[in-house]
Amino acid sequence: MNHTEILIKGELHTSRGDLEEERTLIKDGVDHLIFEGPEQENWQFGWSQIWFGWVLMIFEFLFARSLYVDKTIIKDLAELQDVEPQPTRESNASILENAHILVEIASAGLFFVLFATALMIGWLGHVLQGSLWLLVSSLFPLLLVRSHESRRGTVGRDIRIAEMIEKAAEDGGRVVAIVGADHVNGIERALPDDLEPEVRSPVYNRLSLQHLKDLFYPTLASFSVLYVIYSAMLAAVSLFV
Repeated sequence: MNHTEILIKGELHTSRGDLEEERTLIKDGVDHLIFEGPEQENWQFGWSQIWFGWVLMIFEFLFARSLYVDKTIIKDLAELQDVEPQPTRESNASILENAHILVEIASAGLFFVLFATALMIGWLGHVLQGSLWLLVSSLFPLLLVRSHESRRGTVGRDIRIAEMIEKAAEDGGRVVAIVGADHVNGIERALPDDLEPEVRSPVYNRLSLQHLKDLFYPTLASFSVLYVIYSAMLAAVSLFV
């Protein structure tokens, strides 16, 4: 095997400190860049999976897109070095497709119960609380599916990312994998013993003052949008009730 350097960078997706460290890592040179995310932004779901489209719409468009740090600069820096970034999944629909059918059913049921609860609370006049329940209705089912899909048997995402790293390492050079901090241990366990990656932890803790500063204004903006959209949703539903 050619000389290979493997670096696994665990990050908080909402951390600007991690973004700055990742920029430095890529500017130092990279031959293979693996990043956590979808290759395709569009979603194509069957009728039985429409509920998951709603989950992603609520969570990503009304919340995550404001809080998550934009990684475009990382991909651009890699492309300037003639490196094609490799996403860890084909699309966001892959999260559901890789989950067990029983987990799908449980997550769908949880979503419908929580979503109905959110609407009911709003109809009772508690709009702020209802908007928070709307967020919960997407967050909990998504966490259930993602947690299961990431660590599932021989097809989980941690194992797939490890396989991507192993394949990239066969070509030699510097392999950089940027993944959520929760994936790092699973990826390390799945890698062959002859590969010894350097692991970088998040720059600061989730509950650190610096991270809370990163989250403050995006969180305010997200909840403002969430409140407005939820209020419009209640108004629209009231026309048919």
